Amino acid sequence: MATDAQRAKRRDRKRANYRAHIPKVSAEVLGEAGQDPQFESRHGIKTYVICRICGAKCKKLENHLIALHPHLAEKYPTDWPGAPLVCPKTRKFHSAITKNQMKTSRGRARPELSSVSGHPGETPLRWWSVVCLIVEGCSHQKIAEDKRIVVPDQKTERWFTAITRIARQLGFSGKRCLYYFGDPITRAKVAEWQRASGLSHKDFANFTAISWQRVRGFSETSGKDLRIIPGDSRKIRDWLDRVIRTLMMKPDTAKGLRHRDYNRSAVLKSFFPDLGKKYDLLFVVLSESQKFVTDKPEAGIEQWQDWLCDQAGREVAGGLRGNLFTRFLPWAPDVSRFIEGQNKLLEQKPGSLDVLRINRNLWQLAEQFFASYFDTTRPIVRNAWQARRIEARDMQVSIFRVAQLTPPAQLNPQATLAEKSEDEPSKKPRKHGPDPNPEENIWFKIGLEIEKLIAKGESLIDARKKVQGAYQYQTIVRYHMLYKEHLRTA
Repeated sequence: MATDAQRAKRRDRKRANYRAHIPKVSAEVLGEAGQDPQFESRHGIKTYVICRICGAKCKKLENHLIALHPHLAEKYPTDWPGAPLVCPKTRKFHSAITKNQMKTSRGRARPELSSVSGHPGETPLRWWSVVCLIVEGCSHQKIAEDKRIVVPDQKTERWFTAITRIARQLGFSGKRCLYYFGDPITRAKVAEWQRASGLSHKDFANFTAISWQRVRGFSETSGKDLRIIPGDSRKIRDWLDRVIRTLMMKPDTAKGLRHRDYNRSAVLKSFFPDLGKKYDLLFVVLSESQKFVTDKPEAGIEQWQDWLCDQAGREVAGGLRGNLFTRFLPWAPDVSRFIEGQNKLLEQKPGSLDVLRINRNLWQLAEQFFASYFDTTRPIVRNAWQARRIEARDMQVSIFRVAQLTPPAQLNPQATLAEKSEDEPSKKPRKHGPDPNPEENIWFKIGLEIEKLIAKGESLIDARKKVQGAYQYQTIVRYHMLYKEHLRTA
């Protein structure tokens, strides 16, 4: 990787090369042009303008001033007022292009410009709506066309470039994917879940309804950070949620699991070894949110959501140190739904933040979030930090036991399709050994024609070329060799 000194040296070399080959006027002409701002128009010069600093001939002086005179570029219009920056020929060319573009809309009604960036009538776009759709794996084009983004009174949709700009300002980058607990679902993440489950590639593919070749590719060493497409990610996430919640059920709920040979806290530790770090992140964000609610007592949940987006944008722009809110923002929609659910349980006003304003034990609130997500209790979540992970083979036995207790259509969407009826004919067994009917194969027919042409006096190469047809010559040679081998062994 080039250093700053190497980049500066390369830049100076390019400037010297450009300065040596650029055409210039004489010193006398440069002196006259420096005193007369309208020197080009008086002498009928239409193909170039003269730089009043070095005398270079340019069609446009903007790039020239930035390249060779960066310190004098801003002062150039004031030092030589009235001096042209673009030659008349170039200005006429760009004017013709603009007029040609305006012909298509001439005579029509003015379009609605409320969605175009920079216009006075532009409606504000709420960043929180964009975050919720990005986390679900929607593309920027689909987000721009979504009815939750487009304003009802607006006739046109937003450009997807506006969504891309907002995503970059909030810290979302890379290929679109599905987020799970604030992290994108990558190959490494799926390979880790498969190792924790103890399932083979084919068993994991059967449960998640994904081809086993693709599942095998997830465990490859190369491309661990590659993100998985949202369709496959959604299948894996839904299956994992169903398995974990079934394993976390109470003994009296799952009759077949009354006598457990594993700890429910160890299940969370096996599939989410970094659950303690997630708990710390949630606790810190809830603490900062409580300070925000204390400073603004009238703020509701929408103001809190906008505040989270604003804090993440300030971190990306460099206004705040660290990446606390940038890491938490993909996880924020789940936490927001949890807070709304707590308002209903406590019979609070919808959209209020009384849960954060009243609650003084934020660590209990963080534990309650994990407990409500996995349908379990707080003590089980609390013990998951220090629990030991379950062995892969023991987890495999538990998952197969869950598959027997859970209806197949719920645990595996393709289970009903995989079950064949008794009347359906089975696949033909794969053939081994010599073909009993070689006359039906294409190589036998082509080899027979070649031998007939050779018997009539044709050379070997000419005979092969005559029967070539749509096949390549190398294919014809291979077919002929197979025919000769068949005659030899027959």
